[in-house]
Amino acid sequence: MKAKKGLYKGDDISLEGDVVYNREDGLIFESQEAQYNKKSTILSTDKAFIVYRGKESVKGSSFVYDNTQKKLSSKNIEAIYQLEESTK
Repeated sequence: MKAKKGLYKGDDISLEGDVVYNREDGLIFESQEAQYNKKSTILSTDKAFIVYRGKESVKGSSFVYDNTQKKLSSKNIEAIYQLEESTK
């Protein structure tokens, strides 16, 4: 994770300004503000965001991402996904 400003207190990390989170599998999160809890591995924001991997993307107004369960919940989203047709 990187940002212009950050505050680390206990298990909580608050990030502000050009926040970027890169996961090992290629998923990238960008926002102007985010909070991360090391213990729960939850990344969240109540600001506009974009999450993308390759040509797939999700934009929205807020989200909560549980890195342990690989579960994203968000509000007011616009998503672009590449779907493959079955050859059956």
